[in-house]
Amino acid sequence: MSDDTSEDMVVPQLPYIIKFCKAHGVSKENEFGKGKSNDELKEMLLVANYLNIKEMLDYLTKTLANRIKNKSVEYIRKFFGIQTNFMPEEEEAARKDNYRLDID
Repeated sequence: MSDDTSEDMVVPQLPYIIKFCKAHGVSKENEFGKGKSNDELKEMLLVANYLNIKEMLDYLTKTLANRIKNKSVEYIRKFFGIQTNFMPEEEEAARKDNYRLDID
């Protein structure tokens, strides 16, 4: 990621970052992410990482983890924009080998 991209990310999300920092430690913190889309939360996660705000990183990763909990592999791939390199046969074999981990 270039520095230009990082700087562009910080500005639109800055009001949310400030709001989080003010609310941190208050019971309203749990409501902070409720009105945000997945894309907004993922963007704020990148900004919090860039600004090194540990408490916000922890909160956002937990919030995003809860949103993908018990979701299918396909959903999680789409959520994070991950494309698979597996051929269908390879993916099927991997699922069979790791059947206990399959959450579909």
